[in-house]
Amino acid sequence: MTSAPTTAPAVPALGEGEAERLDAAVADLQTGTSVWTALTVAQRATLLRQVRTSVAATAEDWATTAAASKGLDARHPLRGEEWLSGPYSVLGALDASIATLTRIANGANPLDGIRVDRAPGGRARVHAFPLTGIDRFLLSGFTGEVWLEPGTTPNAARAGAGLAQRTPTVSGGVGLVLGAGNVTSIPVLDVLYELLAHNRTALLKVNPTQGRPGPRLQARARPAHRARTAADRARGPGGRRVSHPAPGPRARAHHRLGGNVRHHRLGAVLR
Repeated sequence: MTSAPTTAPAVPALGEGEAERLDAAVADLQTGTSVWTALTVAQRATLLRQVRTSVAATAEDWATTAAASKGLDARHPLRGEEWLSGPYSVLGALDASIATLTRIANGANPLDGIRVDRAPGGRARVHAFPLTGIDRFLLSGFTGEVWLEPGTTPNAARAGAGLAQRTPTVSGGVGLVLGAGNVTSIPVLDVLYELLAHNRTALLKVNPTQGRPGPRLQARARPAHRARTAADRARGPGGRRVSHPAPGPRARAHHRLGGNVRHHRLGAVLR
């Protein structure tokens, strides 16, 4: 018995002017890529400190808006999750990124002081959590390990730690992040990862389920926006907001979480 061949679903065409607006946004982000690669690693750390200040200043509004978007009233016990999975997660990631950039700028290795040993089976293992007092306090009893790919030695892990920030002048071009909608920190963290791991600025398509929290991304990333590396806004397909941190023409890489028709349309036009 043979199965019938399957075909990919047709991707609806973008409306009039939408492709041009996306191309203009990606062209603007290309400028952001040039600005980012011109910054020293120390300057990048300074920029992220400014972004952190903006995130901290809007944390309450972020968590409150996220909770309201899920119908959680002021006394609902799950409102705390919106703090932990939203601004707290981003603040923690920014702190870690700033620490990594500062170490690289000072000529140190990002894994200095972090235990790297062998896991069962001989794989290299990084004891990645907790590393700070606040993490030990807030998440007491929890630990996190990163098991590296088979064949990666502890020495190789240290040699590669820092990823693209070891070669800061090498541009990763423009990426496309298609954001998921279940956790409000995910789109921000994905864009931050593209920027630091690949020196790649990214166009962020905010998932429609984050229609209320989405616009606030701009305020949180305002310092980076002034450096043309994050959070401008444009109108996307169907009138939805497309938040774009800073850089094509056409995206070099796609980083996708979640998905719907609009996500497919954006992916198709930027290929």
